[in-house]
Amino acid sequence: MKVPIEHIEFKDRVSTFEVGAMYKGQPFSGTAYGRNVYEHYYDWHDKDDDNVYYEWSYQNGRAHGRWCQLKQNSGEIIFNGFYKDGNKIGVHKEIRPPFKMVTEYIDGELIQKEIRNLEGMLLLEYNKKNNIDREYYDDGTLYRNTVVIGGRMYGSFYLGDEQNWLSKEIVKEKEYEYPGAPYRYKRLYNKPLLFSKIHSLEAEFHLVTLDLFCEFIIENNKKEATLYFKEMMGHNDLCIQNIGAYYAGELKDTDLIPCLKELIANKKKEPKRLMLPNRFGELDRGYKEFHRTSKVAKEALKKINNVVNAK
Repeated sequence: MKVPIEHIEFKDRVSTFEVGAMYKGQPFSGTAYGRNVYEHYYDWHDKDDDNVYYEWSYQNGRAHGRWCQLKQNSGEIIFNGFYKDGNKIGVHKEIRPPFKMVTEYIDGELIQKEIRNLEGMLLLEYNKKNNIDREYYDDGTLYRNTVVIGGRMYGSFYLGDEQNWLSKEIVKEKEYEYPGAPYRYKRLYNKPLLFSKIHSLEAEFHLVTLDLFCEFIIENNKKEATLYFKEMMGHNDLCIQNIGAYYAGELKDTDLIPCLKELIANKKKEPKRLMLPNRFGELDRGYKEFHRTSKVAKEALKKINNVVNAK
C-alpha cells in the first residue's frame, strides 16, 4: 500500500520519522511517498525539499525496507538505505552538495562512516572496529583525532598535523577521586600555538577548543587571558568575537572595557541573527545560535562595572 506522506501521523510527535507511523489510527505498513516532508509536520518550510521526492517503507509503524530520496526533475538519488524493524541496517549512501556520505550499520549501530567532498577529498572517517575517528580540514590535513581507551573517548585537535596540536585530552592514572565521583580528565593546551595562530582559527572548527581554553586561562593566568580576549574581540570571525566578549565578562578585567565598548558601538553592523551551522549542516541540519554580540558585550561590561563599583 502506498500512501501520501501528509496522510501519515506520528504517535506522540516522535523526534524521528522512523517509529510510530500511524495511518487511520493503526500502525502503518506500506510505503509513504511525497514531497515537502518537513512542511507537513513542522511549522517551517525547507525550500530544499521542494524538488525532492521521498519514499519511506514501514511495517507495523516502524521503518522497514528501503528509504530513499530522489531529485524530482532528474531522478538523481540523494539518499538510499534500508531499515529493519526501525533500525538502520547495511550501507546507507547520501549525497547533499558539497558532501557525500557513506555509513554502515548493524542492527542500528553505526560501525563505519565516511564523508567526502564531491571531488573525493576525505573529510571524516569513523571505523568502530579499528578505533578510528578522525576529521580533516577541507584541504585533507588533520583537524581532529579521537580514540577510545579503556572505554573512554580522548580527543585531540590539530592545525594540519600531529606536530601542530592545539589541545589534547590525555589518560590519567587515577581518573576518579572516589567511587561515584565525576570523571576527571586532563587536557593539555599548546599555548604558544593558540596565541600565535589566533587569527587563523575559525569558529567552524575551533569553537570547542577556544571555549575550553578560555576557561583554562581564566583559571590559570589572568594576564594571558586579558591579552587573549582582546585578540578574540578583534578577530575577523564574528562568532569568535562573540565568545571573546562573553569570556571578557567572566574575567572581569577593566583593561577589556575599551574592546567591549567598541563591540557595542558596532551594533548597527551586526547581523540580525548570528548563527554557526554545523560543518556538515547539509547532512545533519544542525547549527549553533548566539545572542547578539552587542548584548553579550553589554552584559560583560555590566559584570566588570559591578566589580569596580563594589570596591
